[in-house]
Amino acid sequence: MNRNIIVILVLAACGIAWGESASKVVDTGNRFYRDKMYKEAAEEYDKASELKSEAMAPKFNKANSLYQLGEHDKAADLYRQVAARSKDKSLVAAAKYNLGNAHFRLAESKTGGEKPDMDGAIAEYKEAVRSFRQVLDIDPANQKTGQNIQVTKQAIQKLVQQKKMMEQQQKQQQQKQQEAKEKLEDVKEKQKQLADENKKTQEKQEKGEISKDQAEQEHKQQQKKQEELNEETKQAAEQAKEAFAQQGQDQQGEKSGAQKAAEQVQEAMKDQQKASDELEKGDGKEAKGSQDDAAEKLEKAIEELSKCQNCDDKKCDDKDGEKKQDDQKKNGENDDKNKDKQDDQQQNGEDQPQDDQQQGQEAEPEDAPDATAEQILKKEKQDKKSRRAIGIYKVPVEKDW
Repeated sequence: MNRNIIVILVLAACGIAWGESASKVVDTGNRFYRDKMYKEAAEEYDKASELKSEAMAPKFNKANSLYQLGEHDKAADLYRQVAARSKDKSLVAAAKYNLGNAHFRLAESKTGGEKPDMDGAIAEYKEAVRSFRQVLDIDPANQKTGQNIQVTKQAIQKLVQQKKMMEQQQKQQQQKQQEAKEKLEDVKEKQKQLADENKKTQEKQEKGEISKDQAEQEHKQQQKKQEELNEETKQAAEQAKEAFAQQGQDQQGEKSGAQKAAEQVQEAMKDQQKASDELEKGDGKEAKGSQDDAAEKLEKAIEELSKCQNCDDKKCDDKDGEKKQDDQKKNGENDDKNKDKQDDQQQNGEDQPQDDQQQGQEAEPEDAPDATAEQILKKEKQDKKSRRAIGIYKVPVEKDW
């Protein structure tokens, strides 16, 4: 993943109206922050917020501390509050900027692990772009933000391509699974047919329609067919093993459906071999029992594989459902933001405690209105030097504190 985004975490300064006690608490938090004691810094900023609940500086600085601790979701919540409630345009821009960075990191976290959440990551990247655009609404000439927009869009494009590739691979895997299951079904039906042939031979012998020697001859022919079917079953088992390899990996120590199916097929193969041996001896009755047992176990194996397929489909449906709920939730949040004019100017700041001291830190990409963003992006494409730069965002003191 391309990480060449510009991250800026700056401590916001305290105003004169704060009062001595609150200012001291913030100063203590800032010292902790500069010493990279982010947990302790966050605790101090909480104390400052209790002393001055309407002040946004402690919340902004706490958000920066949480960002540094990797708690990007909690940091994002505080950046939204600051952007919505602060009357200082520069702090609003800083909060929006850092909110974009937080979304960028959240997107990255969703792409890791054995089962990456591509849709969730793309949604977070889009929120990052949205936040960066709001920064450009406030400061159209902010080149760092333009660069972050470009980097984030590149990340989105890469993820979209990866998602398409994964979906294609998943489709191919599902096709293989279906073919493997159908192969086992075919083997099962053939096993039933051989059992029926064996039964008919026994019935004809019992009715005197054929002699014992003729019955033994038919059983030998059936034994040959059984041997061929045994080999076919073995091939079907290998095909199923390959097709359901991922489902074969256990979670929490429990056997998966694919593992249970494999065990059933192995037991069926043992019964098939017994049937073959019994047919060779001319013992049609015992062979019939073994053939029936093999067919029954093949049926159970097919049922287990079907459960695997249904389980995968359900996971996809559940994932889509969760995505829709998340989208609805986000849309609801956006509607609430639109009710407040300041909400449209959220999240363009930086993750550092409010203080006249500045500290460099990571910032996330955010988009501005399309026209302005387009101009910024064109300029950024021409200016490759700034793509790896790490800037410092200065946040002025809020005069109304």
